[in-house]
Amino acid sequence: MKASWRSRRFFRTHVRDCDAGVVENHKGEAPYGKPVDAEDVRRAGKGKKIKIVGFAHGETSTGVITGIDAYRKVADELGALLIVDTVASLAAVPVDVDKQRIDILLQRIAKGHQRAAGNVADYS
Repeated sequence: MKASWRSRRFFRTHVRDCDAGVVENHKGEAPYGKPVDAEDVRRAGKGKKIKIVGFAHGETSTGVITGIDAYRKVADELGALLIVDTVASLAAVPVDVDKQRIDILLQRIAKGHQRAAGNVADYS
């Protein structure tokens, strides 16, 4: 999964602001149009002190949706927080923060509704 510059900068900035110390990024990759396999993340994190497992739930350019449940299991096994970026998927694909035990959910509702940034969704 290729994180955009903006996403990587966002995570680094917020981790730094929380005084979390040194951040080492382990990037997973998958063929175009396929999600990164949670097993690859498990193998990459095994034996390392991993604090955060984060991924984009929906990827805008390909339309790929990455399943949350497998990543929750991996985060649990690694003792890490699960951060899910739902900017492209919230309100377009079901997400249950409580049931899926998402620790931190990143969102911007306008994108899933295909509205201009800053607009509010109308549920009437």
